[in-house]
Amino acid sequence: MLLTTLCTLALADVLVAGSPAPALSVDTFVKGDAVKSFEAGKVYVVEFWATWCGPCIASIPHLTEMQKSHPDVTLISVAGFERGGDAASNEKKVRDFVAKKGDAMGYRVAFDGDASMAKEWMMAAKRNGIPCAFVVGGDGKVAWIGNPQGSSIEDAVKAAVAKAGKGSEGTADAPIGEGGQGAAGGATGGGAGGSGGSAGAGGSGGSGGTSKSSSSSSSSSSGSSRSSGSSSSSTSGGTKSSSSTSKSSSSSSSQTGSPQAPR
Repeated sequence: MLLTTLCTLALADVLVAGSPAPALSVDTFVKGDAVKSFEAGKVYVVEFWATWCGPCIASIPHLTEMQKSHPDVTLISVAGFERGGDAASNEKKVRDFVAKKGDAMGYRVAFDGDASMAKEWMMAAKRNGIPCAFVVGGDGKVAWIGNPQGSSIEDAVKAAVAKAGKGSEGTADAPIGEGGQGAAGGATGGGAGGSGGSAGAGGSGGSGGTSKSSSSSSSSSSGSSRSSGSSSSSTSGGTKSSSSTSKSSSSSSSQTGSPQAPR
C-alpha cells in the first residue's frame, strides 16, 4: 500500500499520455497566427526544435506534409533552444531561418526565448532531445509524445482527430509514442545530430525584452526524444507568465540511447 502510494506520488509530476497539457506560453509567433490557448474539440501538435539541430531540420518536410494532410490540426513548432546570444539576436536567427525556408516550412512557428515553455513540456515529460513533438487531443490532454520524424506521429494525429470527432466517450486513446532514435542516431551534449534521430538540446538564449503570453488550457502526453532547457529566466523588460497544471501519469516509455535529462 505504501509502495503504491509512493509510486503514484513520484509519477504525479511526470507528463505522459493522458496528462493535462501544460500551458502554451511563448515570446512571440514568428510565422502564422498566434495561438494563446488550446480550444476544446481541436487537435494540436506542439513540436520543439532549434535552428542548429540537424534532425529538426530534417523533419521539416514531414511536418509540412502532415499539416497539409490535416488542415484542421494546428501544428506549432516552438524554437526554445537557440544558442549563443540574447533573446533578441536568437529571435532574429529564428526569423531569418523561417523566412529563408518560406513555404517549405508550412506551419506555425513560435519563439521561446528562455526555454521556460520547453521546460514545462520537455523536462516534465523526461525528454532530453529534439526534435520532440506532443499531440494534444480535443479533450485538452496529451495523446502522444515522441520523435516527429516517423510514421507514429501521423497515426497519433489520425487517432486524435477521430476521437475528437466522436467525442471522448467510448473511443480508444491515441497510441503512446516511443520516440526512438532515427537511423543516423542523435548527437549528445548539445550537438547538432545527424539526419535521423534526436539532437541533445543545448541551453537557451539569454533573456531579452519580450513578454510571453500563456494559456491555461490542459492536455496529455507520453513520450521519447531528448532535449534540454537549461536556462530558466524571466525576461527583462517584460513578464512571462505561465499557468501551472497538474499532470496525472498513466504510463511511461523507454528512451533508448538517450543521455540523462538535464538537472
